[in-house]
Amino acid sequence: MNPDSKLLLDEMHRLFNEQKTQIEDRFTEADQKLDLRFIDSSRLLEKRFVDVDKSVTKHLANVDDSLNKRLTEVDDTLNKRLADSDLSWERRITNSELHQNNLIAEAERRQDDRIFGVMKVAGALESWRQDSEGAMDDLKLKVDKLTKYWDRSFLDNATASTGLISQPPSALEQTAARSSANLTAARPSGHHVETTPRADGIGENSSQSHSPANGMHSKPKPEVLLFHGEAYDVHTRNHPPDPNPPNLGKLLKQNFPIYEGETTRLWISQAEDYFDMYEVPPRQWVKISHMNFHGAVGRWIESIPQPDRLPWPDFCKMLHDRFGRDQRDKLVMGDKAPAKGQDDKLSTLRAYCRAQGLCEVCAEKWGHPFQHDLKILQLDSDDLILGMDWLERYSPMEIHWKAKWISIPCDGTQLVLHGLSATSTVDMVF
Repeated sequence: MNPDSKLLLDEMHRLFNEQKTQIEDRFTEADQKLDLRFIDSSRLLEKRFVDVDKSVTKHLANVDDSLNKRLTEVDDTLNKRLADSDLSWERRITNSELHQNNLIAEAERRQDDRIFGVMKVAGALESWRQDSEGAMDDLKLKVDKLTKYWDRSFLDNATASTGLISQPPSALEQTAARSSANLTAARPSGHHVETTPRADGIGENSSQSHSPANGMHSKPKPEVLLFHGEAYDVHTRNHPPDPNPPNLGKLLKQNFPIYEGETTRLWISQAEDYFDMYEVPPRQWVKISHMNFHGAVGRWIESIPQPDRLPWPDFCKMLHDRFGRDQRDKLVMGDKAPAKGQDDKLSTLRAYCRAQGLCEVCAEKWGHPFQHDLKILQLDSDDLILGMDWLERYSPMEIHWKAKWISIPCDGTQLVLHGLSATSTVDMVF
């Protein structure tokens, strides 16, 4: 190797070592300075943290004291108000109890006074009754004495008289005379007593018939109705007729009244009169009736299963509910094109019915109450839409879409819901 190059390299190595030493010294010095600064910063931060911790602790202590003080004040206020309220309620309850006790005591006192008054009156009545009975007994004794004295005087006068009667009357005649006199004198006048002139006395026979007493009627003869040559007593309704009726004449045979859905009450009355006239057994009433149904009534009766088994009152109720309301519908709804004033009256009537919870057609409150949860919807033309839950609840059911009625079971009975007639302008959806 060239000596010069070696010297140069050695010099460069030396310089590099010096420079490295300087750099290391500077890094060491910088590390020391940084350590000192970090130590100072850590000391300052520690001091700051301690100060902040003390400040926060002091502030929290102050806030805690303030909150405890306020909570204590609120608690004291609530306890005071509750105590005042309890005291007020106790006073009111005590006053109410005292008032109720006073009212009860006053009512008991009045009741005792009334009972005492009633007992006093009852005692007075009992005393008066005893006095009256004593007076009546005295009066009876005096009357008996007067009767005996009168009989003795009558016998003495009859014995001493020398007029028409030459012989004293016998004991039988005296008894008859006294009986006749007593009957004549003791006969009162008024209702239920015979006051018509009749022969009184002894030894008189009378075969004439007398008129009934005042206020009384002679024995009435049973009213007799004649149908098809047979006479039935109205008092033996629903009983077998007399096998030997009196021949009182004949009447023309009456036809059973036809029913077409109008004048329901009149038809029911006529039908019952017909059944009474011919003494039809009640079990045949419904069967005979629906044989004379025409028009819509005939179609309606076809929709009822086994109508012949219905009792007559239930059958009449179904007729009234189904067709009696149609008559009211016509009366309420009126003509299709009423005058403007009539429209105003109907509108007022409908508004009143809605306000009172009444039906707009029959003006009744309800026929049967239903309890069900409803959902409020904006309906333009319908009042109510029955959902599937309601239909499932009252199944099985019978529906007659043309006649617009639905029959559902409810509480062990069969209810029939009727829709409006086809002439009505109000729609109803089942």
